[in-house]
Order: sequence, then structure tokens, then C-alpha cells
Amino acid sequence: MKHVILTLLVVIVIGAGACFVVVDSGWINVAAGEPAWMANTLDKVMMTSAARHARGVKPVVIRDPEKLADGFAEYHMTCETCHGAPGTDGADFSKHMDPTPPEPDELAKDDPAMIFWIAKNGIRMTGMPAFGALESDDKLWEIVNVIPQLAKMTPAEYQQRIAQP
Repeated sequence: MKHVILTLLVVIVIGAGACFVVVDSGWINVAAGEPAWMANTLDKVMMTSAARHARGVKPVVIRDPEKLADGFAEYHMTCETCHGAPGTDGADFSKHMDPTPPEPDELAKDDPAMIFWIAKNGIRMTGMPAFGALESDDKLWEIVNVIPQLAKMTPAEYQQRIAQP
């Protein structure tokens, strides 16, 4: 038993030391797009973290046409620049963000609670701000509720929705 504990302690100390050396050395290239394994690892960490933290969020379903209209207007003003919309790509700079902001059809596949949590809290070291500091939860749920509709809309339908007063 003594040997097992000693071996475990040695492994932990060596592992912690190796992590410190890697982190403190600058060996890992943090340039956007380099290396692919790092981007994939960070994407996985981001998604699993957001999913875990969103577990306690109870989705709000909005059916009120006025609130949904507000959600479309808010999406158009605050989200479209990076995430795009039917018939509209995000701004040119958003194509060079790492990670690239997901488009509405990709977002529609995600859990609404997770989308809400991300919109409210943002994602550190990405271009995704924490809109919870600027918007109420009700306003964020309006946006979250229109995302599945955006994924199914034609560009003409989207333009008609955002043109409504």
C-alpha cells in the first residue's frame, strides 16, 4: 500500500511539473489556426464547459409574436455581424475569428439552454461577449427562440421579418 501511494504521489508531482514546464515555456503555439490539435482541444473544452454550466438553465419557450419579432430585431442588431443570417454571411472579420462563430443552422443543433448560457456569459478568449451584462434574460431568450427559425428561413423571409416594425 505504501508503494502505491508513493508511486501515485511521484506521478502527480511529475505530471504537475510537466504541465508547468509546458505552460511556462511558450512551446505551445497559440497563433490562430495553428496547430489544429490545439484548436480542436480548446473547442472541445469550450463546448463541454458550456454544456456543463448550462445544466441548471431551464429553457424558456416564447410563442408571443411581438416578443419573437423583438428577438429577430435583436438578433439582426447584435448577432448577425458575426453569426450571419439567411442569405447573409457574417462580416468579413468574423471569417478570420478562431473559433469561427457558428452560423444559425449550426446553432440550431445546440441545446437552447447552452446557447442562452453562452449568450449571457460569453466565451473567454474568443469574440463572444457576455451579453448578460447588457441585456435582460428575457431579451436573451427572445434571441435564443428565433435561432431555430433562422435555420429554416429563406433570405426573403428573414428580410421580411427584420423589416417589421
